[in-house]
Amino acid sequence: MELAGQAPLDRLPGLKPPPGVTPNFVNPDNYQGSIIAIIVICLTPATIVTAVRVYTKLVIIKSFGLEDYSSCIAWVGKSPFKSCVVGHSGGGIMR
Repeated sequence: MELAGQAPLDRLPGLKPPPGVTPNFVNPDNYQGSIIAIIVICLTPATIVTAVRVYTKLVIIKSFGLEDYSSCIAWVGKSPFKSCVVGHSGGGIMR
């Protein structure tokens, strides 16, 4: 959003920065690598545990209960959500 004769609002600080801090709107901090690493570190074990649980319940025990359905639904909902977090946040680029 740009007002007549003024700089774009996304290029202006919301408040005065603390003493000793210089705002950097041209090349802000980039947390993309950290965000992707944390998502991979969290999603990989969750996927393995969910797969082992489903395999155990379907093949070995042959009893798939309500808690198993809910854990599968949670996993299916979590995976696309993590992708949206990376995609819509600019991947940690903070722009």
